[in-house]
Amino acid sequence: MKKHLVKYLICTPLLFVSIFFGACSDNDNPESSTYDPNQPIRLDSFSPDSGGMATKVIIKGSNFGSNANNIKVYYNDKAAAVVNSNGSEMYVITPRQPGDTCNIAVVIGKDSLIFDNQFHYKTTISVTTVAGKPGSADLSAGGTLAEAVFNTVCFLCVDVENNIFMTQRSPGAVVLINEKSNRTMLLREGNVPNLPCVDSEGRVVMVPDDGGDNFFVFDPDNQWATRNTFIIHPTADDIAAGMFNFNVNWKHALASCKLDGYIYTRAYNGELIKFHPKTRKGQKIDEGLMIDGDSYLQFHPIDEHILYLTYPNKHCIYTYNIETKEHKLFAGKVSGAGSWLDGDRSEAEFNNPRQLCMDKEGNVYVADENNHVIRMINTEGSVSTIIGIPGKSGYQDGNPEDALFNFPRGVAIDSNGDIYVADKGNKCVRKLSIQ
Repeated sequence: MKKHLVKYLICTPLLFVSIFFGACSDNDNPESSTYDPNQPIRLDSFSPDSGGMATKVIIKGSNFGSNANNIKVYYNDKAAAVVNSNGSEMYVITPRQPGDTCNIAVVIGKDSLIFDNQFHYKTTISVTTVAGKPGSADLSAGGTLAEAVFNTVCFLCVDVENNIFMTQRSPGAVVLINEKSNRTMLLREGNVPNLPCVDSEGRVVMVPDDGGDNFFVFDPDNQWATRNTFIIHPTADDIAAGMFNFNVNWKHALASCKLDGYIYTRAYNGELIKFHPKTRKGQKIDEGLMIDGDSYLQFHPIDEHILYLTYPNKHCIYTYNIETKEHKLFAGKVSGAGSWLDGDRSEAEFNNPRQLCMDKEGNVYVADENNHVIRMINTEGSVSTIIGIPGKSGYQDGNPEDALFNFPRGVAIDSNGDIYVADKGNKCVRKLSIQ
């Protein structure tokens, strides 16, 4: 009877919970549905053996117990939701992106077992348009997402509440986009705003002006009103105490470091500068970093002392260790001519890489602007094109085989793992869902 029940449940997963509860209540041996810590748990099988996010999986064995709250199931290191158990069968839901090949582990009490066979995760990728209209030439924000019109969409960041902040350089503007409320808000017009960042708490947004020491602050406690401010140079006493003065000719990005709480920027002249977000006092910490060129910055979410820098005009990505001051090539080749090639990061080629972002596991996503694609560098160092067609510009939502971009310049990731793309040529913000 159990065999027929499980087969039926796999075919009709929406009815699983109610039927499973019924099966548990009709159990002829109540003790069999109670976990016995003096007896080992046993794993027999799981089905299906492949699927994507939210795939319903039946795990069979014994001594699971009927209290789902006491059962932990992991796909590699990602926890799965355990919906129910009747002691010998449990129903779990596959988590998002646990890895291509997954070891399924079951933990109950002090017992822990891993299946010999593996679950094969199938990743699905799709692109949708969040706001903006291809072909538009104006700027209009303050209404619904569908009503929003942008011009040169350039860079993005996302705060802890999943508000999206978009900057455009010409004409200069900073726009707040909120998908949940279906609203946009024009925060500022004018100047030349570049790549923004949020502070270490994920709340306050800071946007660099293109030239000099100036930057803008947007604080939710002040209803997002613009505060125009600047980085303060060290005093003569500060310099005597060992701080170094700095010179910012142009700056294209700010990056927040959770390790020390400072904000970092790199000037066009190759100086690396940090400043405290509250006191605004800054200092030069290094110089000679790829002199005379744009750069875009992001700290690693796990190795918080490692700063990543893209150098578009050199078509490569570097890392900088703020503890040792080591500045080294991470991906691509230092070249005056861009190209496209997937593979190991030491052999991969880029064409004007701009903003990058990282997920919680440390996978890197890059807006490869002149290749019209979004690239990923996984934690093993392999570079792949996850969406877009290399060398082909256009506008098309959909799956990786169909989706097209037109000079994508910015990427940012939210707490759900969704990636937002500033599609400069199409003048809109797109959403890349990887599940």
